Amino acid sequence: MKKFIFGFISGVIVSVGVLMYIQYMNNSKDNLQFYEDPKMAHCLKIKQLKVFQVLGPNTALAQENLNIDGLNLAIPYFSDTVLLIGPEGYQFYDNEVIIPKNKQCVKQRGTYQYKSRDGEYHTVPAVVIE
Repeated sequence: MKKFIFGFISGVIVSVGVLMYIQYMNNSKDNLQFYEDPKMAHCLKIKQLKVFQVLGPNTALAQENLNIDGLNLAIPYFSDTVLLIGPEGYQFYDNEVIIPKNKQCVKQRGTYQYKSRDGEYHTVPAVVIE
């Protein structure tokens, strides 16, 4: 009888885990949309970005980093949030400041939708630095 109860509980736990993983994978795949026409990509007026949440390999949420009198400030609600897509294999880290080189710009390639901690959905530009 103990083996049956242990097996039943184990099966329920594994099933719930698998369902949670499937839900996570479905939510993370379909939220990134790239422009179909490459001519739609355009440079944004962002001089610096500061990473505030790493999502995975070569992707992170970042905000415009405002450089005011030598202070580097990423101010929530007053600066633009973007999904930053780095080169293949690049690893972002929290609070990393990204500054495009002279002839580079922050170029929007599409949009990304995510659910914030407060449960609201936000759609932000998906950008690369070129």
